[in-house]
Amino acid sequence: MPLARGWMRLMVGAGVVIAIASIACVVAGAIGLKALWARGFLLAWPELIPLGLSGALILVFSFRLWRGGSRGAVTGFVVAVVVTGGLTGAFGVRPAFVRSRGHVLLARTIQAVLPAGATEIAAYGTAADPAIHASGDYRVVRIGAEPGLVFADAAGMAPVLIARTSEAGVIRASAGQAGYEWLGTLKVRDEDMTFFRKAQPLDASHDGPWRFAFLGDAGSGDRHQRRIGGEVARVDDDHPIDAVFMLGDNLYGDGPFALAIERRFLDPFAELIERRIPFHATLGNHDDEIPDRWEGELNSPLFGMSGEEYYTRTFGGDLITFIIVCSETLIHEPEQIEWARRAIAESRSRWKVLVLHRPMRASDIGHGGSGRAYKLLRESITGPDGVDLVISGHNHIYERRRVEAGVTHVTVGSSGKLEIKE
Repeated sequence: MPLARGWMRLMVGAGVVIAIASIACVVAGAIGLKALWARGFLLAWPELIPLGLSGALILVFSFRLWRGGSRGAVTGFVVAVVVTGGLTGAFGVRPAFVRSRGHVLLARTIQAVLPAGATEIAAYGTAADPAIHASGDYRVVRIGAEPGLVFADAAGMAPVLIARTSEAGVIRASAGQAGYEWLGTLKVRDEDMTFFRKAQPLDASHDGPWRFAFLGDAGSGDRHQRRIGGEVARVDDDHPIDAVFMLGDNLYGDGPFALAIERRFLDPFAELIERRIPFHATLGNHDDEIPDRWEGELNSPLFGMSGEEYYTRTFGGDLITFIIVCSETLIHEPEQIEWARRAIAESRSRWKVLVLHRPMRASDIGHGGSGRAYKLLRESITGPDGVDLVISGHNHIYERRRVEAGVTHVTVGSSGKLEIKE
């Protein structure tokens, strides 16, 4: 039975308004409001697609109602309005959702950097707010307004110390005197925390051989990455792993940093993180595609870079040193080139490993190698005090080759996807 003309016009008018609003949201995202969207004010792309489609369906059914509504048109119109209304309603809850995920990320980060068996952290001032630690499985000890008077106790009972970044400067000197080292900063909307950790030797209580895992281009968040994480955990069951090195492209895709790091790092590598295996990373070309992603990874305690694009990590006293450089900036930064040359030459370790994202020497599968970077560091790599191994990602393959002077170059860019050349 045809609808009354007045009701029909009312429904059409409401539908057109909702449809225009929903399509406007899609257009807003499409023209590049990623800064707002990354901070939680816009829906993520997977939600924008059905939102736009449902808005278009409302317009279609509105036209059919205007021409004379049938029961099918009414049903389709109502369903499209309900779906669009639900998706659009997510605008109201998404900022709160992102904030809550930020709290979850904070708690999971703290639990990841706590030493095995530790269950207590120290927090300065407002960083001890119980609300932001609600999902954490640890106890928070509050440090008051006189950090110098309480650090002796805090250092003895809490291996991790956190403070809001705006308050961190107040305690930095006292933290250093109490044996804490700056670990990184977690930036998630308004929960902006700086981490300190009680300094510990990397080879404390180590018995047996040293073992390391290398994961390149892993940050897809899909079943392949989860499978890789599970396989590394299986290896760790029988042959304990001392550290995992991420070879760049650690977080693919879009979305707020808090969600990206949770879905593409914490979840796929949950078993490794629960075992408190430390991660150390370098950055790749896909780590700079979203605003704040580069700085977020660089400063996150989870990636073990402590705010440095290039750094070293030494294990077993002087047994093995990893020299980590940033291939994305290396050829443009003379200071980084000189630093790498000095780090290689001055290391007295028995084994030296150069770690970066783009391979210096590789086959023509995928992106190939970075000949310019190799030319800049060739003398240091192949010289008498050179390195034993160069390991990288970028190309989605596994490749091993010995180039010159006995130096082995390994490409492991297959930790999230594998490129097969026909």
